[in-house]
Amino acid sequence: MKYTDSYGYEIVKNVKNVIQNGESVVLEFDYFYMKDYELEINGYDIYEYGVEGVQIVALDQTKFKESEDTPHGHLLENSKMTIKSNKSHEENFVITNALNDNVHSIFQSEPYTAEGFGEVIIKTGTTCLVDHFKFFSTIYDTKVLNNYTISYRSSEEDAWKEFITVVNNHSQTATHIFKPVLANEFRIVVTKSTDSKIFLADVSITKYSTIRTELMDLFTSASLSRLKSNVTQETIVALKERVIYTEDYMRMLDIASDLYIDRENIEAKILKLDLKEITLVNHIAFTNSRDILKGVIKYKDIAGNLCSRRLYWYPEDITNGVVRIGVEHPIIGKLRILSDEVEILIYGANEVQFVEYKSLPLDGAFLTEEKDTEVEINKCYMDGTFVEPLMVLYEDTPIHGWCPPCYPGGPMRPAIDPIENNLLRLGDKREDRYYRSLDFRSAGCADIKIYLQKEMFVGQVDIMSFFAGEVGHINKFEILAEDISAARLSWDEGTHDRQWVSLGFGERNGITNEYMVTKLKPYYTDKLMVRIHDAKDFKARINEMRVYQYTTLDTEVDAIFTDATYTALKAGVTVETVKELESRALLNGRFTERLEMAKQILNAPAGESVTVEIPVDGVRVFNKIQISSEGFPSHVEVKYCDALGVERRKECEYVLEHFKSRSFVVVHLPVLCATKLEVVLHGVSIVNNVTTNEMNFESFLGETAEDSKMDLNRSTLLSSHGKFNNVDNLRDASLTSYYTSDFFTSEGYTDVTIKFADLFLVDSMKLLSYRSKSSGLVRQFKLLVKEPLTGELVELATSDYSTNYVNAHKEIKAVAPYLTNEVVVRVSEAENDWAIINDVEIHRFTKESL
Repeated sequence: MKYTDSYGYEIVKNVKNVIQNGESVVLEFDYFYMKDYELEINGYDIYEYGVEGVQIVALDQTKFKESEDTPHGHLLENSKMTIKSNKSHEENFVITNALNDNVHSIFQSEPYTAEGFGEVIIKTGTTCLVDHFKFFSTIYDTKVLNNYTISYRSSEEDAWKEFITVVNNHSQTATHIFKPVLANEFRIVVTKSTDSKIFLADVSITKYSTIRTELMDLFTSASLSRLKSNVTQETIVALKERVIYTEDYMRMLDIASDLYIDRENIEAKILKLDLKEITLVNHIAFTNSRDILKGVIKYKDIAGNLCSRRLYWYPEDITNGVVRIGVEHPIIGKLRILSDEVEILIYGANEVQFVEYKSLPLDGAFLTEEKDTEVEINKCYMDGTFVEPLMVLYEDTPIHGWCPPCYPGGPMRPAIDPIENNLLRLGDKREDRYYRSLDFRSAGCADIKIYLQKEMFVGQVDIMSFFAGEVGHINKFEILAEDISAARLSWDEGTHDRQWVSLGFGERNGITNEYMVTKLKPYYTDKLMVRIHDAKDFKARINEMRVYQYTTLDTEVDAIFTDATYTALKAGVTVETVKELESRALLNGRFTERLEMAKQILNAPAGESVTVEIPVDGVRVFNKIQISSEGFPSHVEVKYCDALGVERRKECEYVLEHFKSRSFVVVHLPVLCATKLEVVLHGVSIVNNVTTNEMNFESFLGETAEDSKMDLNRSTLLSSHGKFNNVDNLRDASLTSYYTSDFFTSEGYTDVTIKFADLFLVDSMKLLSYRSKSSGLVRQFKLLVKEPLTGELVELATSDYSTNYVNAHKEIKAVAPYLTNEVVVRVSEAENDWAIINDVEIHRFTKESL
């Protein structure tokens, strides 16, 4: 049997079995696929008497090709395939990795330099018609197969028939669609590739389907630009009922539908949603009609863009004659339309009616205060391009980066990170560690995708990129968000691509250690992408990244200013306006600087002030001041004398508290210990009343003399010049262990700071510095404390300078009881300008001693 295949190869099949059946002879061959053939029969009787009535018996074609759409696009099962190569694998990159349905594991061969080529042979496990061959070389970097050929055969007796030749390829993905060939084996021969090695991460082979032929038959040419004249609405609708899974087929049908609508001038029937305000629509329903050629939903997004999206649905989404869009599918996706103007356009149906829509609450999608706006990206799944692989094992499956929460068995924990520069570094809150991409010059950009743990409005993304040598320093990047309602096709009708929406750019030159802040128009999504366009040496380095959920404070704070220079306030903005915004912002948060500028602008013209003296009997401790005034002050200043009689002042934040329709200015103090107290209110002329809240003075005293010594085990110890022996050695009360400082020649002193959990009244301090040699022994030291309200250091006592060393516990007493929770031991003189301290005791006043 001789015939010619689709690529001009002559194929010869020899007879396998000859079966005599009376006067008939049955000749059996291996499978062959042809339209015209030549049958050559040799033998004396055949030559003498001839042959009559030759018939070809066709097999059941469904075994070899498909005629219906399927969820997996007629992919042949990799589990039934076998694969081999003429080259061995390197390390653990075994050849079966190419067929394990996991693109994160690859086959990597040894170099084929000696042979001049590398070969891979794949047996499909079944003989069928194939028209689609796809493979990944690797998804991690730029390792590619540059020059290669693909051949096929349908039995081992056949010669290989080369039908695909590729030269100068630079892509990691190869997709080949071709005329159907009958095959059960494919051979890839590589003659040029990265490092002269074969790389294969995944192979997909697709069985031929006649649907593609039927779809192509709708058009006059392969350009798909014009319909044949005999194509009717019924032709397209009938195919639509059969094509419900495969994206390529659906695109072809969409093109056919659009061409038919244009040719026949079919107008849309418009269904409008009755929306009163911005609504998050997640479900729409309208009556079904078999004649529908096309459904489109049009809306304005919250940025004012006119969007238009094609609608898709499965047959099972039609119940009782109603199409319901918004039944979420892993393939079709979600419906999320955020707008106050939505309409549905239906083409082709004679009768269609709107049924209903449903919406999701916006509570939690955005915030009204600053608290908890930062997204915990260390809990988000991340991946990207040009990323070093991190192997996290779950059921022997390597995963790239973090595991998605939906992975079988629940969230996984990452293994110990063996890669210094992995994506996991982005969420570890450590500026000294970083993520660094591989070289991305081949693609022009490197992407990082962040899969948020929930749908939300995103308002800001900050990136820190710095490095002393400049390699990896980012100069330009882009923030994009995935359209959360993107379906599998989801391209816009006549507007712009909405699969990934650009939210803003960040651009900077030079090396700085500050965040590049990218404020975004709030966008509703559950996936973000950071696209690095320009970085030193094409290796993007990110030390830290922060993602913030949108809070209305972003808009509200900006709205009180006339423009983005923040130099002038709009008319009607008052102190109360700013205070209300401050009440919802964090102290030293993202809005602090702008709100401080607003207060400065308000303070500038305020020349009036009122000073109120608050009577103090002896030493008193306060934690709250409440003021009733005519109007609200621009700012409040507290003036007081501390326990040493030193006058101090502090501008304090205040809040407005309401009681029985009246508003009070309330200053909450961490703690204030004073012998004299005044409150200055700026920007008001009349103060009606001032009250305070006092704390019990005795609560800061010890009970008895035995209770005076503070427990260092319940404190935090820090040193300004720590070096060899740890400062924590001061906790153990052992005179044989000690703390040693580094040299402090340039500073003139060295400090040990002791932070206690509770406030107390400092009485005295004892210090011991002892060793057999003189170097490091202390000659003079001081007792300092931190003033709780202002944060200033206050000196309470200094030891006498002595030519002798402090080789026994030496005590210094505070000149007055001082309330604090932070003590500083300052060594100002020590032999050879470094200090050794064996023991420190801090004592407080007690009820007996005061």
